[in-house]
Amino acid sequence: MGIGGGVVEHGDALTRAGQSRDDQGLLRVLCHEFRTPVASVQALARALTKPSTALSTDQRVEAARLIADHAEHLSAMLDAVGAVAEHLPKATTDPRRTVIRLVELMSGAAHAAGLPQLDVDVAPLVEAVTIDGPTVRRIVTNLLENARQHGAEPIRLHADQHARALRIVVVDSGPGMPADVAALAFRQNTTAPDGPHGLGLWIVTQLVAMLDGTVRTERNDPTGTRVEVVLPLPR
Repeated sequence: MGIGGGVVEHGDALTRAGQSRDDQGLLRVLCHEFRTPVASVQALARALTKPSTALSTDQRVEAARLIADHAEHLSAMLDAVGAVAEHLPKATTDPRRTVIRLVELMSGAAHAAGLPQLDVDVAPLVEAVTIDGPTVRRIVTNLLENARQHGAEPIRLHADQHARALRIVVVDSGPGMPADVAALAFRQNTTAPDGPHGLGLWIVTQLVAMLDGTVRTERNDPTGTRVEVVLPLPR
């Protein structure tokens, strides 16, 4: 997940106040993002159940592991889509906000993204913060998944306090991509199968906007991308 240069900021939610700018485009994105893992699960299941398929014991174990990985990924995607779909304009109080230990939340997100050994750096000021834990975890998980799939390790995850807000930064070591591609990376109608973006990044913009935050992407010299999420904290 690398950007060749430039900065892109995102703060508007397509779902804010129940409005959708392009329902057909969203459905195309959903179909595209779900089609590949579903097709892979179907092929693996046929290979495991077809009597004529001569799979070794090791191959069967690997096929079963891949099916489990796909199922976990699909489940996470459905959870994130559901969080966006169920969003309503905020009331004066947000019952989802609770005191969360950020190291535990980020460690869980890293494990869900397939990066269980990821180093997590949390500044002392934000070790425990009052936030919408489930939504923030989905944001971090989606960013880490994108960095793992389209960038390169090492990937760094950092959190601190910035202007009375929670700042979460994900930095990968990918090969980079042109600035014009980076400018489109978070859009819901960007569906290139070989691109460093997809439904996960579009979901990030929706979830961040639901929390009245912003997403900022910029080049991380000498290589890779720096993605910064800023979420307001209660006064």
